[in-house]
Amino acid sequence: MLRYPTWSSSCSIGSLLETNLIKATEMATKQRKAAKDFTATFPSGMIQKWRRMVKEWEANPSRPNPYVSKDRGRLFRLGLITITNSHSPDSKVSEIQLRLAQEEAAKAEKGKRAPHQVSASVFIRMGLELEDQQ
Repeated sequence: MLRYPTWSSSCSIGSLLETNLIKATEMATKQRKAAKDFTATFPSGMIQKWRRMVKEWEANPSRPNPYVSKDRGRLFRLGLITITNSHSPDSKVSEIQLRLAQEEAAKAEKGKRAPHQVSASVFIRMGLELEDQQ
């Protein structure tokens, strides 16, 4: 037996899908423009090389993966500090926190105040904690 809530949901799904399609089309247009603008910041030779690497990798996954950095030793770069990968995730977090705290202490000694209420090290720690929760 078909109940009214089910029937009403079935009847309204068309307009819901239409609304979502319109939103998705608008977002796709924005994303294409952003990708085009970003691509324009690189030399054309680099773009052609990248596309060739992607096609080669898609045809033969044993080829070097263009989506993986060749410099696997570098996790990311903050200012003048390069945080390197190590074997333990805990040591990465500790190393990041220590280096950021040292950098903040050095800036404080020079009399430079942080531009925000939350320091960079606290911000990074909160981000890492959020990532762990997900």
